Amino acid sequence: MSTKNKSLILIGLLIVSIGGAFVFLQTQKGQILVYKVGEVRDEVEYKLKTEENIINVNENSAEKNDSKPINDPSTPLRDRLNVDDQLKMVDDSKEVIAEELILPTEFKLDVAFVSQAPYVDWGLPYQEACEEASAIIADKYFKNEKLDAHIMDAEIKKLVAWEKETFGYYEHTTVKEVAQIVTDYFGLTAEVVDNPSVDDLKRELYAGKLILIPAAGRELGNPYFSGEGPIYHMLVLIGWKGDRWITNDPGTRHGEGFTYSFEKLMSAIHDSPVEGEEVLTQELILTGGKRVVVVE
Repeated sequence: MSTKNKSLILIGLLIVSIGGAFVFLQTQKGQILVYKVGEVRDEVEYKLKTEENIINVNENSAEKNDSKPINDPSTPLRDRLNVDDQLKMVDDSKEVIAEELILPTEFKLDVAFVSQAPYVDWGLPYQEACEEASAIIADKYFKNEKLDAHIMDAEIKKLVAWEKETFGYYEHTTVKEVAQIVTDYFGLTAEVVDNPSVDDLKRELYAGKLILIPAAGRELGNPYFSGEGPIYHMLVLIGWKGDRWITNDPGTRHGEGFTYSFEKLMSAIHDSPVEGEEVLTQELILTGGKRVVVVE
């Protein structure tokens, strides 16, 4: 299947015993395209338009089967189902898509980077601003806005002020709180995903989303971290290459495109089990849940 048209999103694959297999694609405008694949008796390509409830069938479609009863098993499935039934097939098939989507071995979103200490000042609030910097990176990406050291510095200060007013603190914000920042402060869409797999994260990235990863920072083994590294950390997942994740890690000025092995990063994922100024230890962070924030 061609991946040239990035406006198409695979939303389902349904295998049927009669009439072959169907792949369902959805355009960004909500239009559903249905393609018949596998052992086909004729070349068929047709579209279902959800808004207008219209089905367009090409010359090799239903017109050739007018003489066959609608319940005749030899009648192609597409000709035995009305538009509503076919739309239901699309809806019912959404659960099966994940296993069938073939992903490339390398993929990367073009995301701007500035560290959480834009002027190399690692005092407060910058020392505790990895969550803020990660959310700001995502915000600028989706709004297609410029990001540089001056902008990052100003945005961190504004966001920290909002967090203090909203939460009463800005340190150790949990995944749930980061999702709230993304939606309430930045006006984007955020979803908290529990226990994601490597393929789960790949599919979200391939769909054009960014993923904010909370981590036990010292488990990452980043050589550019100061000392042992942060107990709690957050970074932005932007792609993969081979068996390594590509990240924008705001915890270091060398964090643009920094890579971690799948195993290393997945193992280090831990949500903060505490909030604000509560004491967070290395032992405690390792009890944090395996969850991430998917942003679009």
